[in-house]
Amino acid sequence: MPSETKPSQDTSLSDKLSSLQRLLQRYEQMINAASEGILLLNMNGKVAYGNFAAKQLLGLSKGLDPELELLDFVANPPDETDHALAYELISDALRNGTEVCPHEATFMRTDKGTFPVEFRCLPLINQDFNGGILTFRDISSRKLTEQELQNFAFFDQLTKLPNRTLFHDRLEQQIATAKRDQQKLALMFIDLDDFQAVNETLGFTAGDQFLRVVAQRLKDGSRKADTVARLGSDEFVWFGEIADQDDAELIARKLIELMARPVRLDQRNVCSTASVGIALFPDAADNAAALMSCADAAMHMVKQKSKNNFSFYRKSMRS
Repeated sequence: MPSETKPSQDTSLSDKLSSLQRLLQRYEQMINAASEGILLLNMNGKVAYGNFAAKQLLGLSKGLDPELELLDFVANPPDETDHALAYELISDALRNGTEVCPHEATFMRTDKGTFPVEFRCLPLINQDFNGGILTFRDISSRKLTEQELQNFAFFDQLTKLPNRTLFHDRLEQQIATAKRDQQKLALMFIDLDDFQAVNETLGFTAGDQFLRVVAQRLKDGSRKADTVARLGSDEFVWFGEIADQDDAELIARKLIELMARPVRLDQRNVCSTASVGIALFPDAADNAAALMSCADAAMHMVKQKSKNNFSFYRKSMRS
């Protein structure tokens, strides 16, 4: 009779609901165990769900804010290109049901602090939901490692100035720009006079400190657009745009004056002057290698004659 089978039907339905609930709980446990942040977004960018990692990464210590939107953690501040690009990519994907392949951007926590991320967005469209799944992970450690590698490859480890590799790259770029815009450039080879005496008298540690001070003075005495680099040992180089030869001479005199100032080391004043060779673009040469050769020749002429001075390259220096 029907009345006799009803309890069995009720029990079966209850078992299925319990089984479904346990399955959902296991799924949620799996999602919360993920190290990546996972957000469920509707097509308008409103956050419908966030796993444990997402809440931690975004600083949602009090739980998921029901009013949280994509704009809150991706597109602020709007003047930063990567924020704007990420927001557009994700918004378009949510509206159009498309996928965003792994992409880098900067996300913002609730305390307004920012952190670099790699994110991906997958569409999620069915009869109950229209939107997407945004996954992201903090790549701060990777970015730090990349920055350290870049610093090691392109910057002098003692003075933190650009090294020879970066100097060559910047010089090539600036010459190309100067050719296009018909600009004048000056390249200066700067060599410390009698620096070896500092190492011999006070030791290499004091010598390193001396070089750091000199490097900072050269940097402070230069314009923002200029490049100061260390080529090695006690050799530095400066280059930048100039109006004319008189402009280059003023810069050279300023740098020589800065270099001649005493440096306080081990409770004593230590002095070392500099010899500066100057080559002008395009007067002396029209390519990087030739311009460097001209500046080097001019610097050696100063070394031979007087030191603590500068000289412009002349063709007679080759004879």
